[in-house]
Amino acid sequence: MGNSLFPTLGGGLGSVARDRIHDLVGRFVLGEAPDEIRAELSTQRAAELLNVSRPFMVKLLDEGRLPYRKVGKHRRIRLVDVLAYKRRDDEERRVVLERLASEGQALQMGY
Repeated sequence: MGNSLFPTLGGGLGSVARDRIHDLVGRFVLGEAPDEIRAELSTQRAAELLNVSRPFMVKLLDEGRLPYRKVGKHRRIRLVDVLAYKRRDDEERRVVLERLASEGQALQMGY
């Protein structure tokens, strides 16, 4: 393979995938953000990724729970911010569910 950055990737990845990974890592090393990181979404697309309604998405933006910028009258949300919000929300949900399960077990509710 001859690429010291990825000596363990071997033949498991196709050459296109291997080249893409190499390109992404190289751009990060140079301090450049790949297009995937800079991607911006409409409120509709962000809502679809979070599986919420567009009005609820707009409410999250208006409440300051997600950063956004305006392009004319339209809001644009960075993909990385939507994904970070999703991770935080998923983690909060997991913690609450674990607490509820523990309380159910303590009360011998059969959960």
